[in-house]
Amino acid sequence: WEYLGIVLHPKDTGYDWCAEHLSPCTFFPPEFLYYKDFLVGIVNGREASREVRGKEIYGKFRPGLIIYDYKTGEIPWISSEHLFEDPDAETITFASDFLMRSRNEGTLYAHVNDSFVRAYKLNSKELKKLLPKKL
Repeated sequence: WEYLGIVLHPKDTGYDWCAEHLSPCTFFPPEFLYYKDFLVGIVNGREASREVRGKEIYGKFRPGLIIYDYKTGEIPWISSEHLFEDPDAETITFASDFLMRSRNEGTLYAHVNDSFVRAYKLNSKELKKLLPKKL
């Protein structure tokens, strides 16, 4: 293998929802969601940790969207807001896989509180509204 470099660093985004950590989840099949000649994917972010009474409190994990240029290996865009926050999450919501169910619907699976898996229905038409008008 050959190391190519860092393509997305949390400190470079300027967004609170992913201020401390970023990790990849998956890319949507182009038949489900695409942006021009790029792939669209899910990335996991985590808010910055903070200290409360001498104890480190981790920020919340939340998934968001990215646009990926598969020709250059670059990520030219990341969403300014996370996609959702699970109401039962106390420690972590870590998106892990996506299964396309139809042209416009799919299921995103995520680990909540690092102890159980929850499924979320995603709609490609609604996700497309969250993408930038132009890059």
